[in-house]
Amino acid sequence: KINWFGRAGETYSDRAYELITNNESTIDEIWVDYARPQENGNKSDVKWMSISDSNSSGLYISVMDEPFGFQARRYSIEEIQRAKYSFEMTPSIFNHLYIDSSHKGVGGINSWGATPLDEHQLLKKRYNQRIRIIPLMIKEQLNSIKDLQLITSN
Repeated sequence: KINWFGRAGETYSDRAYELITNNESTIDEIWVDYARPQENGNKSDVKWMSISDSNSSGLYISVMDEPFGFQARRYSIEEIQRAKYSFEMTPSIFNHLYIDSSHKGVGGINSWGATPLDEHQLLKKRYNQRIRIIPLMIKEQLNSIKDLQLITSN
């Protein structure tokens, strides 16, 4: 399960029309199955997000400065780049989470070949982002960590 406070839908800097709200989805629902594999499902203007499994174990990520963007999917970037068509891709046994401080716009304001306007391009050479990552664990896992700390502190 994925929860986040930010824009819903597939949003980029030049496609940020959705309201900023609390959202919930799954990694499979976020994926957009385009005929030709490509990055997709980006979430923008995110203040916090969490990704967890059926046991509620996972990660909570929040900003300390400016909002961030994220993508979550079952395919690695290499798998997406390798395949010519989406049916050729094999889902990973891992979930892939990508956190971005900035993301280039998709462009296409007058045709699909048009590049993004300057304000939606990544023109700086360096971007900084401060985020907080907190593990989410079920009570049994927390107890085992507590016990481990007690054992190692003796």
